[in-house]
Amino acid sequence: MSSLSQRVLLIEPPFCRLFGADYALPRYPLSLGYLAGTVQKETGWDVMAYNADFLPNAQPATAHYLAGAGY
Repeated sequence: MSSLSQRVLLIEPPFCRLFGADYALPRYPLSLGYLAGTVQKETGWDVMAYNADFLPNAQPATAHYLAGAGY
């Protein structure tokens, strides 16, 4: 058995910036958090989640089609 620890890096791509340079995802990507926790629990590997779509002073991207009645 190898003494080296396995490491995994999960990356949230900069998708919101496709809509404009000032848009970003200013929160932790929850889906990557769940995935990182499961991988770490099941394998014991070191896991890191990186939000490449984060900008400290960016405008959050909004989806106007989800803001109507019923949502």
